[in-house]
Amino acid sequence: MFDPQPWHPARPGLYRPGALDPRGLTGPTRSQAQGALVRRTSHGLYVPSWVEQTTPQRIVEASMVMRGAHTITGWAALHWRGAHWFDGVDASGDPLPVEIVIGTHDIRPRPGLALSGEGLDPTLRGVVDGLAVADPRSAVSFLMRYAGSVRQAVRVLSMAAYDDLVSIQEIDTFLTPGQNSWTGVPQARAAVPLASESCWSPAEVDLVFVWVVLAGRPMPLCNAPIFDLSGRHLATPDVFDPVPVSPASTRGWSTSSGPSARATYGARGCCAHTGSSR
Repeated sequence: MFDPQPWHPARPGLYRPGALDPRGLTGPTRSQAQGALVRRTSHGLYVPSWVEQTTPQRIVEASMVMRGAHTITGWAALHWRGAHWFDGVDASGDPLPVEIVIGTHDIRPRPGLALSGEGLDPTLRGVVDGLAVADPRSAVSFLMRYAGSVRQAVRVLSMAAYDDLVSIQEIDTFLTPGQNSWTGVPQARAAVPLASESCWSPAEVDLVFVWVVLAGRPMPLCNAPIFDLSGRHLATPDVFDPVPVSPASTRGWSTSSGPSARATYGARGCCAHTGSSR
C-alpha cells in the first residue's frame, strides 16, 4: 500500500491525498482503489483507510479541489488558525461542510463542500501551513452574514474574539463601509453591539443575549473577578450586572451570606468558576 505524502511539517498527522499510480507509490493502483484499504477523498484522489478523518484532515481533503484564487473561509479557516470553538460540527454533532470562496472560477460540487461565489480581495487571502485561508476578519464576516440568526452571528464574533483572532472593533470597521452591499451585512451589523470579548463559551454568549435582548438589561460584565472589601477574590461569575446586583451563570446558582460576601460591586451571592482563568 502506498505511503501518503505528509501535508506540512507544522501539521504532523495530516496527509495529502494521492492520485492513481500504476506503481502504487504516490497513490493506489486502480485495483487497490477499489478495495477497503483505500478511502476516496474526492474525484480521483485517495488516502489509505488508516488515515483518520479528523477535522484538520477533512479541511485538507476539501482543499484539494481548489485552484487558483480559491480560498478556505468560514469555520474551517478559523479552525485552521487555531480557533477553539469552531470545530466543524453542528449542534447534532454532524460535520459541517467546508466553506470555499471560489468567485467566478467554478469547481465540481461534492458532498462536504459549501461553495461561495463571493469575491475575495487578494489582500484577504493568505497561506498558513500550506493551506490558502481567508483573513480572520473575512472568515468571521462570512459566518456572521450567513448565520441562521442574529444570535448565531453574535456567537461567531464572540468566540472568534475569545481566541484573539479578531476584535469587535475590527469587525465593526471591516463591515462598514467595506461590505456595505454584501449579503447579510445588516444581520452582521446588528450582532456587533451584542458581542462580548470576555465570554468564554457559546453558552455564556447565549446568556448575555437573553440578558440584553430578551430581558432588556444593559450589557453586563462577563467573567469579571469579584473581590470583597479586603481584596479577597470571591468569584468570577459568567455574567454580572453591577447595578442593581444581578449575578447569573450558565452553571446554576449558589448563595453566601454575611459581611465577607459583600463584594466591591455590592454582590450578595453568585454562582461562578472561582479562581478559574481562561
